[in-house]
Amino acid sequence: MNIFAIKSDYSTNNLAYLIYFEKDKQFFIELPDNADPWETPIILSSFAERQEMTINSYWSKKWVQQRVVPIDRQNIGQILRNNDLKSYDEYKLLVLANGRCAQDDYYIEPIDEHALPSELTKRFRKKIEDMIPLGGGEYLIFFLCFYIN
Repeated sequence: MNIFAIKSDYSTNNLAYLIYFEKDKQFFIELPDNADPWETPIILSSFAERQEMTINSYWSKKWVQQRVVPIDRQNIGQILRNNDLKSYDEYKLLVLANGRCAQDDYYIEPIDEHALPSELTKRFRKKIEDMIPLGGGEYLIFFLCFYIN
């Protein structure tokens, strides 16, 4: 698990936290309880407005994809070679650029898991990722498991 603070050149606060699970190649974003929709990146601001502080893997990956060179870029092979990448990897491209994008002032900064606010570690103990109704009042429940010491 790799954890990054999402920051802005115009704020001293950590605006959000990006968590990447290498094994599953999945991204998740957590917003702090006091997230300001006006400060958070635009794709995350609607979640903050609705007080949805955990952004699922689909929308978290969309945020990442907005910050990296797209896989269908005309000269993607040359870009990968110039950065010593053997294949397209959104995570590696994100880290190479520190999450910077030419269209805004947000960036990522790696942090230790112990630097996460306690409000987030409390959330991790009780998150349901997805649920599928099986019928007859039964459900298949998928839990999002984080192990933070």
